[in-house]
This record gives sequence, structure tokens and C-alpha cells, in this order.
Amino acid sequence: MDAPYFWSKIAPYLCMFALGVGQILFKSAATASNGGRLLASPRALALLAAALLLYAFTTIAWINALRYVPLNKGYPIMALAYVVVPILSWYFLGERVTSTYWIGVVLLVAGVVVIGQSFERIHP
Repeated sequence: MDAPYFWSKIAPYLCMFALGVGQILFKSAATASNGGRLLASPRALALLAAALLLYAFTTIAWINALRYVPLNKGYPIMALAYVVVPILSWYFLGERVTSTYWIGVVLLVAGVVVIGQSFERIHP
């Protein structure tokens, strides 16, 4: 696999997924403090540090991906985090996701597909 293919076709999705994982880490840090001060809990601090480190690496990867993909084509992929985060929060945190939310997810994914197809028509 060559670098342009990886950075334009795979990295944007990995970045979006990593941001979703980061959100789970942020939520876990918030709950690990047990209602107390976040900075007083070693576990919460470790989770927060992991989230921030993941966000830092993801930001660097995203900037590198933007060398190979136009922003107006790559950025809509980030909207898919609205799909990934609820799935991760349901699986790892036991949070409830309503059917109404999933209707919105279907509309969002449809919107991302439409955006992607409109880009292909403009820039074949």
C-alpha cells in the first residue's frame, strides 16, 4: 500500500475512529473522579492523559492526511464520529442510545454519502 492511498483513503477513517475512542477516554476520566476533583484522582488523570495523547497523535495524523485529501472531502468523514461514539459509549460505558437517535444517524450517514458523491461529480 502506498502512502498517498493510506493517507487519503484510510487515515481519515482512522482519525475519526481515534477521536471517538478519545471521547470514551474523556468520559471515563470524568466518571473516574467519582464526583470529586478530576486532578485529585490518579486513575482519572491517567485516562485524561491517554485521551490527550491520543488526540495529539490523531491531530498530527489528520494534518498529514490533509496533504493527500481535500478538506471538503475529508472533513465530512469526521461527521461519522456521531455514529461511532454512541456505539462505543453503548458498548464500553453501557449508555443507552434511543431509536430516535438512530434515525438521525441514518440521515447523517446519508448526508455524508451525498456529499461524497457530489464531490466525485465535481472532481472525477
